[in-house]
Amino acid sequence: MYLNNKKIVITGATSGIGKELMKLLLKEKNNKIIAVGRNIEYIEKNSNIIPYECDVSKKENVDKMIEFIYSKYEKIDIFFANAGYAKYGSFYKADWNKIENMFSVNVFSPIYTLEKIKEKQKKIFIHYVVTASAVSFLTLPGFALYCSTKNALNTYFEAYKFEKDKNIKLSLVYPVATKTLFFKRAGNQIPIPFPLDSAEKVASAILREIEIGVEKIFPNKLFLIFCIINRFLPFIGYLYQKIERFRFNLWRGRNEKIDT
Repeated sequence: MYLNNKKIVITGATSGIGKELMKLLLKEKNNKIIAVGRNIEYIEKNSNIIPYECDVSKKENVDKMIEFIYSKYEKIDIFFANAGYAKYGSFYKADWNKIENMFSVNVFSPIYTLEKIKEKQKKIFIHYVVTASAVSFLTLPGFALYCSTKNALNTYFEAYKFEKDKNIKLSLVYPVATKTLFFKRAGNQIPIPFPLDSAEKVASAILREIEIGVEKIFPNKLFLIFCIINRFLPFIGYLYQKIERFRFNLWRGRNEKIDT
């Protein structure tokens, strides 16, 4: 797929991977982008960008977003379902809203959005790109809820690829820890897992592999090698998780009130 002259939508476009995807796509010829985010004042002014403010955790907001998109474009060529967030720590009290909100953003929204697009775009080709996570394969202490959302997302689309219509192309992206505001928003001075990539590197890898039609995109090849080895030597992943548990316990000891 050539990444020019495309109609593109990016959720989570105000920072991190989404923002870098937008920058790179604008360098290609005549791409038109609807940039979706909660704080659109951070989206650069550009004649090829249409900013759209949206909290994708709510069904009615996603419905309005879809209506807005198709009021601007007759069809979408590429949709990057990139919005997502995490919280680091453990539960000290039952909090239904916290669980529901994270699943709404990280899981319900990308699944529901694709279903809405199918209603609008029927037999017209679309490439749907979902930002999953490396934690789909290796869970991390301190991120239990986030890991569960990404695992659910990955499992759904792994099954859905056998159900989907032929006009839908699916790609899932599995970034490792990425230098963005993600970790700052996740908690107070939380330990950042290894390895760590820049958002620019991740965005470049995503677009490069989309062009050649890759369905499972691992921006960090070291992690891909790790996943292969860990299938045969699973104690390696377990040791990594033990190290992260130690770091989590140190962090928890410094932060008496977590998830307040």
